[in-house]
Amino acid sequence: MSLAAVPDPPEEPGAVPPHDLQAEQAVLGAMLLSATAISVAAEILQPSDFYWPQHEAIYSLVLRLHRDGKPTDPVAVNSELANTGQSTWTGGAPYLHTLTETVPSPASAGYYAKQVGETARRRALITTGTRIAKLGHTGGDVTEALQTARVELDTTTAGTGHGWPEPVSLDALPGPLPEFPLETLPTWVGQFAAAVADQTQTPPDLAGCLALAALSTAASGRIWADTGTWAEPVCLYTVVAMPPASRKSAVFAAMNEPIFAAEKHLVEQMKPRISEARVAKRVAEAEAEEQASAAEKERDPQSIALAAEAAETAAAMTVPNLPKLVADDITPETLARQLADQQGRLALLAPEGGFFGTLAGRYGGIPNLDTFLKSHAGEPIRVDRQGREPDFVPQSALTIGIALQPEVLREVFATPGGRGRGLLARILYAMPADTVGWRTARAAPIPPDVKQDYAHHLQTLLHSLWQLEQPTTLTFTQDAQERLATLLYEEIEPQLRPEERLGQIRDWGGKLVGAIVRIAALLHLADNLTTGWGKPITLDTLERAIQIGEYYTTHALAVFGAMGTDPVHATARRILDWLHQRQPERFTKRDAFCAIRSKEIAKANDVDTPLALLTDLGWIHPEPTPNRSKGGRPPSPTYRLHPHIHDSAS
Repeated sequence: MSLAAVPDPPEEPGAVPPHDLQAEQAVLGAMLLSATAISVAAEILQPSDFYWPQHEAIYSLVLRLHRDGKPTDPVAVNSELANTGQSTWTGGAPYLHTLTETVPSPASAGYYAKQVGETARRRALITTGTRIAKLGHTGGDVTEALQTARVELDTTTAGTGHGWPEPVSLDALPGPLPEFPLETLPTWVGQFAAAVADQTQTPPDLAGCLALAALSTAASGRIWADTGTWAEPVCLYTVVAMPPASRKSAVFAAMNEPIFAAEKHLVEQMKPRISEARVAKRVAEAEAEEQASAAEKERDPQSIALAAEAAETAAAMTVPNLPKLVADDITPETLARQLADQQGRLALLAPEGGFFGTLAGRYGGIPNLDTFLKSHAGEPIRVDRQGREPDFVPQSALTIGIALQPEVLREVFATPGGRGRGLLARILYAMPADTVGWRTARAAPIPPDVKQDYAHHLQTLLHSLWQLEQPTTLTFTQDAQERLATLLYEEIEPQLRPEERLGQIRDWGGKLVGAIVRIAALLHLADNLTTGWGKPITLDTLERAIQIGEYYTTHALAVFGAMGTDPVHATARRILDWLHQRQPERFTKRDAFCAIRSKEIAKANDVDTPLALLTDLGWIHPEPTPNRSKGGRPPSPTYRLHPHIHDSAS
């Protein structure tokens, strides 16, 4: 085998660290030929155990493909390397072929993996020795230095590489997160959402969340849900965050096509009535003008009274607005006017989230949140009109169904006042798995009958609720009311305590039961298209809504954490930034507290949970607490840093 085919090794000053080229090639070659070899190597090696970074990249890729159930042969691996722009750097197809020729037999993968691990441990020993030597030169307490050296040696002996696992980013989502439970939706909704997800090769979350937004579009402004203790307007704010090129627009178009068709039908129905009303108003205004002219000439009380009556009659006559179910990229001020024009009901549905920038004050400079806050709660809004009296909407109801990019979601979370005033707490978040790179051309088309049923049923629901002259209130059966009480006070309420699951997103968690009530009402209406408002919501329907609520809870915890808005993540971020800046060999809990002390972090115990999070993610590791024969106050816990923090400084 010619070494000319091997990618250039990393350049390092001085003596070349221990490594075994043939062993690394043999391991990778065996993995390209045998799935069993992949499992064997994965139990022995970490990616960082490879000396050549190109080998590390190939090893990591093969592990990922194997974990995802994808092919791991040289053709598939080279294709994925090309997709990620690494084919040329790693040697491409010729080098992968060289790797398969290098290995004597795939069955020897374990033998060569152990050799790679041994050389990795030797390199780690050299690094550890350098650090221990520095301890001897820096002075300080000799006992403490020996203890640190012993811990360093123990760590190196215990594992490969640096003895540390690869740290997990603070921005990483914990998970895999659960998929949207399409089985909880009514059959005609769930089947179509599943077909759309399959046809577009997108995660079911996108179609499932947009399906709920479509149902909310039909119900908002017409339906309330009464729990027996409080009532909720049946409208949802849903946001799905997905990366570019995720086919958000295709799913959005499929799920909302019946809504746009229904809107067009309503407009066609209203046009004759609008024309008739417009003519009648012009006639009344002309009559009022004639009466006013006569009153000016005659100047008697009777003619003046007739003129005033005619003017009032003309002013009272209104011309209906064209029906509008959906708005897109509008300002909060325009949104308020359109809500008034549509008797307080409207939906913001879009495959992108551009209007959130406007909401955040991108153009006006000052965020305007009032319309969004009031329209989620079903509260009245006042709309000032130029040249006429203001309009009052007694019960506003807005639906939001948005698919946006994660960077736009960060903009939403950065909205001034967004969390303090409760906007972020009103949104149901979803951050599905990224399917880009794993899509195939073998997607099944949407069955025509499934598509037809979805369009027919959704439009039936839209038209039946549109014709309701006054909002209608749904109730729950007795057993469903009892389940709600248990859910609220025995299951969710304890989770809102600071140290519990929802403690860091108490604002969002405090609205969770209300969101479940709204979802239950939507499922109920979709199950009973033309008679739903005359029946109570059953326990079975509520349980399905609770399952969807758990889905949104898991995603909300991940999203709030990834956005860095909960105090634990924010404090952990400050500690990690301080460690990157200061680069201490080790630090104590008190050191961290003093470094980031602020109004929000007033006690040393405020850093306990953030330090535990950094430990769980692999950035720091606690040292053993020394024995104190004389008793007294225990020392502040001491931590060591992941070598990556020091390496980043180098």
